[in-house]
Amino acid sequence: MEILQAVNLSKKYGNKNNEFYALKDINLSVNKGEFVMITGKSGSGKSTLMHILSGLDNPTDGSVIIYGQNIGKLSENDLTIFRRKNIGFIYQFYNLIEQLNVYENIVLPLKLDGKKIYENKIDDLLKMLDLHNQKDKYPSELSGGQMQRVAIGRALVIRPKILFADEPTGNLDSVNAYKIMKLLKYYNRRYKQTIIMVTHDNSLSKMGTRKVVIKDGKVFTNGRKKVHYKK
Repeated sequence: MEILQAVNLSKKYGNKNNEFYALKDINLSVNKGEFVMITGKSGSGKSTLMHILSGLDNPTDGSVIIYGQNIGKLSENDLTIFRRKNIGFIYQFYNLIEQLNVYENIVLPLKLDGKKIYENKIDDLLKMLDLHNQKDKYPSELSGGQMQRVAIGRALVIRPKILFADEPTGNLDSVNAYKIMKLLKYYNRRYKQTIIMVTHDNSLSKMGTRKVVIKDGKVFTNGRKKVHYKK
């Protein structure tokens, strides 16, 4: 089932005398349950593509359709609400709120959306993230790997239709990077969570179900693997 479609996406900077295309005529579709790894060299346009697909940035031309909704036609307020209800985002630098503890950072999206907090489900999530014993700690008391797991929990707590991850392991050592990838892979397999991730690490890019290589603002390689989920 196709849940995201990018149609003729372009992103241009500058003016007529000094034009630069970060993206040029990108066409891409993503099916439910895919783990799409977007990779490419620095400056290739992969992060720009991620930000446009997730509604954090606007294309110069083209459209992004998520579950049949052209997000470019939404007002700024409606887009904010749409993203809060449907999209999870993991950043490289965590973006945690220092004044909130682990538990409070994770449940924040639910509070912002006025949703009921089911403590048993939060406990299950904390255990899966191996953060149950750290739930009362603040970001300054955590390691980099722990902070990224909190950021993942905050993104997953709303049960997003699509989870975007922009270089989520880029600020971690190889051991913690691998742990984060195992966690994302587990969630993808266990819950058929759709994940779109940007990485520059070729070894990590092999852990997805599909690899999309961006080169000079265009799709250079776009291939799917056959994946069989356990019931």
